[in-house]
Amino acid sequence: MRTDGGVKRVAGADLVLYREGSSEFYVPDPNRYCEGGLPSKDSPIAFAPNAAVNRSILVLFHRVNRISRFGDVFCGVGARAVRLHLEAGVEESVLSDVNPLACRVARMNVRRHGLKAQVYCHDAAIVLASFDLDAVDLDVHGSPVPFAQVAFRGVGDGYVHLTATDLESLYTPAARRKYLLEGPLQERDPELEARAIVGTLVRLAASVDVGAFPRYCLVEPRLRVRVCLECRRGKSYANRALENLRREPGVGYVWSGPLTDERTLSKMERELDRVDWDPEHVEEVRKALGSNILSA
Repeated sequence: MRTDGGVKRVAGADLVLYREGSSEFYVPDPNRYCEGGLPSKDSPIAFAPNAAVNRSILVLFHRVNRISRFGDVFCGVGARAVRLHLEAGVEESVLSDVNPLACRVARMNVRRHGLKAQVYCHDAAIVLASFDLDAVDLDVHGSPVPFAQVAFRGVGDGYVHLTATDLESLYTPAARRKYLLEGPLQERDPELEARAIVGTLVRLAASVDVGAFPRYCLVEPRLRVRVCLECRRGKSYANRALENLRREPGVGYVWSGPLTDERTLSKMERELDRVDWDPEHVEEVRKALGSNILSA
């Protein structure tokens, strides 16, 4: 990942042209607005350079599972949509953010490439309820649970990508509120974290008659859990997904089935040999596919 050219000021924020994968887009200057790869408190837009690998894994997934219409309802600068258009053949996207500056920069980024994309400064739930999409991304700060039901209902037959960044809450009484668990996890266990989060999401999908099945689960210990769920509309699919839940004493229902589809993972690994990315980044992604993706 690198920045190119000078600084561009938009509404008082310093932006730089940033290259990730084989795409370029404007972001808040990482030299000024980032700490340890995460956005600093004074960053005008939430953009995390250290999430480049999971954005690239999203691109790989949709290079082997093609979609036409993508939605990103916490879009920030619009990085995911730009990359999916340019690197995975997405034809149209719907982006939204409640931060007006983020929407302004996202519009600048999609227009710079002439992409067919709509950008709204609206609450995520409103946008998710207003459009039919083939895939949506919920890269929310904290728990994705408050937005999951409307995402499952809106996609129906498609893919929902979700990121959970408040993993510490799983070990506190807040686990009951944020992830609908019976109680907190007792010991550090990244796999159980993922299974608890996926179990909650599968139950939420079933509540709107959608079956949700993990296709990959990326775990970055103490940082984030990212999961892609393939969704199928219908009571029979919902019931089939629920059959993969087991009750963990003191925790509640967790996902007991595979967290990653091995055929999908193999296709993504092969596709990695075809991308036009910086070799160092390719190796970072390859390492994540090999060690951070849970396949149990």
